[in-house]
Amino acid sequence: MNSRMRRGQGLLDKLEDKDFRDAFVSSTVASRIAVRIFNLRKKMNWTQEKLAKEAGMKQARISVLEQADYENFSFNTLKRIAAAFDVAVVVDFVSLPEFLKWSENLSAETVTPESLAKGGDAKRHAIKLDRHPRADSND
Repeated sequence: MNSRMRRGQGLLDKLEDKDFRDAFVSSTVASRIAVRIFNLRKKMNWTQEKLAKEAGMKQARISVLEQADYENFSFNTLKRIAAAFDVAVVVDFVSLPEFLKWSENLSAETVTPESLAKGGDAKRHAIKLDRHPRADSND
């Protein structure tokens, strides 16, 4: 077994512990958010001050949001950052195997989304929205 496989098996063993699993997921998501904010800002050739102005925040707040160990993001803050960059925020609930696959495939951390306005002919694409059962249904 090579060293990468041993590390992977070691992680899987640790992930059996709920406290470790929760901390791993939280820190992985937090670091990915920080990297995405930083990469989007750099792609736009913006300073932290410029992003702060666009998002209606202070520069010090942007600095904190770009720290990989910061985990207290509010959804409202993420929406403000996304709006400043003209991109969307996606939140999802996934199983641990799906999460691990997602986190492994993030060598694309350097990849940043296009703005919604530039979004690759979004108007030509039919968008199907999954609907939740109506809250007022009698089920």
